Amino acid sequence: MAYSGYGGRAYRNGVFVATASDVLLTPDMDGHRTQGGLPSAALATAVDDDPTTAVYGHVVIGDGPVFVTMLKNMLNVHLLADGAFHDIDLRLIGKDLADGVMLDLNDGTCMIEAKALADSDRTLRFEIDGHVVEYRVIAHPRLVHHARITHPDGTAWTGFCGMEIGIGHDDENTAPVELVHFKTFGS
Repeated sequence: MAYSGYGGRAYRNGVFVATASDVLLTPDMDGHRTQGGLPSAALATAVDDDPTTAVYGHVVIGDGPVFVTMLKNMLNVHLLADGAFHDIDLRLIGKDLADGVMLDLNDGTCMIEAKALADSDRTLRFEIDGHVVEYRVIAHPRLVHHARITHPDGTAWTGFCGMEIGIGHDDENTAPVELVHFKTFGS
């Protein structure tokens, strides 16, 4: 985990947004970012206990009310409504999902199987209230997760994260990832 360097990168219309990289976002839209690292373990635990109070990740993209969070190899979609974040079940908003990439955890949640998605070379597509979320995993040479949310007004946020991204990995690995990032969705 990158405690002192961005574990992911977020871009709004192609421009890097530091405040959307390694961030905790509260419903009042006040972002709290530590020096390029995720929130403290105590703060993250408090959010995990009541996920309606905030969302966090190496990448938190979107202008609202729909947001996408990415944390290493996880993707979540959230709707901000009535002053709280609500997790969206990706199976309900998925469009033409590839076989074998959405795993039902039999507890009302699902997980995206990253390796299967990378092997399929497909982009998953989700839609909610006119917001389009796209998600790809590319092996370059490790698995790197890429997401884009396009809002109804055309504003596009993109981001990427994965294992071995951040401080200690930037010199050797991040530059090639960023080059792939901009080509991932035809940006």
